[in-house]
Amino acid sequence: MVGGGPAGLTAASELARRGLRVTLVQAEGHASARVGEHIGPAAVQRLRMLGLGGAVEPADHFECSGIDAWWGSATPEHNDYLHHPVGFGINLSRPRFDRALARLCRERDVRVLSPARVVRADRGRRAWDIEVAFGGGLLRAQPEYVVDASGRSAVFARMQGIRSCAAEKQIAIIGGASGIAVSRTPSARVVIEATRTGWWYFAALREGRCACMLVTDPDLFVRSGQDLGAWWVAQLRDAPHVGERYAAYARGDPLLVRSTQSRRLDTLHGTGWLAIGDAAMTFDPLSSQGIAKALEQGHEAAVAIGRCLEGDTAAVDAFAEAVSARYAQYLGTRAAYYRLEQRWSGAQFWKSRQR
Repeated sequence: MVGGGPAGLTAASELARRGLRVTLVQAEGHASARVGEHIGPAAVQRLRMLGLGGAVEPADHFECSGIDAWWGSATPEHNDYLHHPVGFGINLSRPRFDRALARLCRERDVRVLSPARVVRADRGRRAWDIEVAFGGGLLRAQPEYVVDASGRSAVFARMQGIRSCAAEKQIAIIGGASGIAVSRTPSARVVIEATRTGWWYFAALREGRCACMLVTDPDLFVRSGQDLGAWWVAQLRDAPHVGERYAAYARGDPLLVRSTQSRRLDTLHGTGWLAIGDAAMTFDPLSSQGIAKALEQGHEAAVAIGRCLEGDTAAVDAFAEAVSARYAQYLGTRAAYYRLEQRWSGAQFWKSRQR
């Protein structure tokens, strides 16, 4: 297993549960800064079904009652979780969530190498010959199957010469904050708010923190000629609902810029290897499916690989075809959702997504 995010950890856990020996190679430990992410009640339910419910203990994360979206209208749309059997979603505190998944993997006897990276991978007749840089030296392994769950970098797939097909460029400028005023109770709702230059996301987190980000075109910032922080604050003034919630926090974190470009590999698998999660394809954060997709694909990939190793070689082909079909469906749904917002149809950000 190459990569220790939610997709890789879920797949490794499920493969180990099925009695297979699994080694997970993680480039970084699970202590680096990561953005909090929301999961809905269906994802919470899936974690419980997979025996991974311990990764979302209420004491570690912030329970969320639903999503309020100012999208296409000045009147908000409310998505409430009350009627789902679980009854709530969760605003995850990252990387606490990933560390908990890694702990559960170790409890199922997954060998986790971190920090480590694959430096060579050659395919033999029946297995791979792989070298991993770890602990100041090189480890050699001959796995029968390799799963690329290395995120957007798709490290292993790119080593096989696989390329990605990308949609328009898009970034998220992320400004977390801490120190909410004692007199303010953080809202247990995720907020999405469209503006002329893109759309905003806000979510309260545990320990008096929050995640706040603007999804936009990189050209809009570059052409402004402004300092990133000054430009971000200026755009926040156009998002009154997000801005009001963000203003309750005393200390802003340094801004992070991350790619949110939709993309997929032109080939998802080959002899003895398979890409899953963000290594296989990435979704616009508007879909709110990043981690949910990772959990689903991690589990389904483990099932397909288990069958493949038992002789059902068509199982992985069927999995890859299903994943490709989901990506095509996602693109259609995404385009339809962006077309709902017509208030700034002539602005660059919206015009490029409504063609």
